[in-house]
Amino acid sequence: MGSILAQRGSSKTSAFHITKIALVQKPDAWRKTLVFVALLGAYTNFALHVGVLVFGILAFLAGGTLALIHLRALHRHTAVMAWFLALCLFVDLGGSAFPSAWLSLLQSTLLLIGCVFAGFGVLFELRTWPSALLRRWFLVGAVIVTILGALEYISMFRAVSDTVRQVLYDNDNQFLYEGDERDLALHGAVRPKVFTQEPSHPAKFVGIALAGWHLLSKHRHRTALALTGCAIGYMVLRAPSIVVGPAFIAYFALLGGPKRRPFAIGLKVVALVAAFIAMLTFVDWVGFLPGARAHAIANNEDGSIIMRLTGPISAARGVIENNPLFGLGIGGKESASDMLYSIYAQYDFMNADYHFAQNEEFGWGNGFFQFLAFFGMAGTAMFIFWFRTMCERFVAPDWPSCLIILVLLMAVDGGFNMVRPWIYFFVLAAVLHIVYRRKVLAWTAARSGGADSSGVTAAPRSFAGVGG
Repeated sequence: MGSILAQRGSSKTSAFHITKIALVQKPDAWRKTLVFVALLGAYTNFALHVGVLVFGILAFLAGGTLALIHLRALHRHTAVMAWFLALCLFVDLGGSAFPSAWLSLLQSTLLLIGCVFAGFGVLFELRTWPSALLRRWFLVGAVIVTILGALEYISMFRAVSDTVRQVLYDNDNQFLYEGDERDLALHGAVRPKVFTQEPSHPAKFVGIALAGWHLLSKHRHRTALALTGCAIGYMVLRAPSIVVGPAFIAYFALLGGPKRRPFAIGLKVVALVAAFIAMLTFVDWVGFLPGARAHAIANNEDGSIIMRLTGPISAARGVIENNPLFGLGIGGKESASDMLYSIYAQYDFMNADYHFAQNEEFGWGNGFFQFLAFFGMAGTAMFIFWFRTMCERFVAPDWPSCLIILVLLMAVDGGFNMVRPWIYFFVLAAVLHIVYRRKVLAWTAARSGGADSSGVTAAPRSFAGVGG
C-alpha cells in the first residue's frame, strides 16, 4: 500500500479537512536496525566527546539517518522545521544570556535542533510499521529489561553490569550513579541499573514500553495487564520514574481516543493543567503517602527530589521573574549559575560546593522546568503553538495528549535538549498516529471507498491533521 501515502500526490484541500495518513509497510532489516540503535542510544544515553560531550550519540546518528531516509516526507513540510528554527533564534536573541553566553546558546540550540530532527526520523519510520510488530517490540523490550533487572540481584550478573557501566560511562566526566548505600537504606537492596547510568533509566524505559503496548493492544484486559506489568517492573527495578507508565496508561484508558469534540479536548487540557499543579505542589502532598522516603521528601531531606524537582522549580521561578518573556535562552545556564548555587547551598547535605566544582551543569535535573527557564512565558506560548501545528501535521489532531506525553517525559528526565526524552516522545507519538490511522481506515472502510484519484486515503474531518 506504499511506504508513506503522504508522499504520493497532493491535495488542494486544507489539511484540516482532508488528511493523508501514513500507511503500513513491513520494515526491512536495515530500518529495524536503525530503530533499534536509536532506542539503544536513548536507553543507554552513551556519550561521545566530539568537541563537546554529546549524550545519546547513537540515537542522534540512527535517528538522523532515518530522517534522511524520510527526507522526502519531511521536505513537504519544511515550513514546520523553519518555524522551529525561527522560534529557537527568537528565544535565544531575547534571552538574558545573550550576547554574553552566545556560544553556549549556539551549542545548546544546535543540540535541541538535532534532538528534534532525530526524533522526526524515528517518528516517520515507526508510523509506517504494522501495529502488531511495534506492539511486539514494546512487550519484548519491557520483559527483557525487567528480567535483566531481576538478574542483577545475583551478585555475579551485577558485577557484569557494573563492569559494562564502568566502560561506557566512567570517562569524559559522565555521570555514574554510585548510591548503593542509599539504595540499601531506602529500598533494602542495591537497585538494578541494567547497563545504564542510574536506576531510573531502565524503569523509565519499562514504563514507556508498557504504555506503548497498552495503546496498541486490542486485548480486553490490556489496561489491567499493562498496570500489572508496571507494578512488577517497580518491584524489580524500584525506581519511581516508572510512574510515567501508569500515568500514560491511566490517562489513555480514561481520556484517550480519537474524539475531537471540544468537551474531550477540554478534559485533556484540564488533565495537563492538573499534572502541572501536581508537580508544583508535590512536596506539599507527598507526605500523606506511606513510606520513609515520602516523609523525607515532605521535609526537604531527599537530595534526589531536591535536585530533580524542588531546585529546578525554584530556578525556573527565579529566571522568569528576571526575564518573564524569554527566560535565559536555550542553554543559557551560565548566566543562572550563581542563582542556582544559592538555591542548593540552602541544603547543607547537598554539598553544593563539591557538586558545582565537579559539574557546572549541576542542579538542572528536570527537563520540563529547564524548558520554562530557557523559553520564558512568551517563548513557551510560541513553542506550544509550533508544537500543536507539528502534531496536527505529523501525528494526530489530539495535540493535548501529545503535550502531556512530552511534559511528563521531560519531568522525569534531566534536560530539555537531551535526545532521550525526545526519542521516547516521538516513539509514543508514532504510536498515537498508528492508533488514529486504525480509526481513520475503519471509518473509510465503513463508508465503502475513501480514496481520491491520486490514491490518497481521505480521512473524516474529526481526524484532520493526522499524517504528513
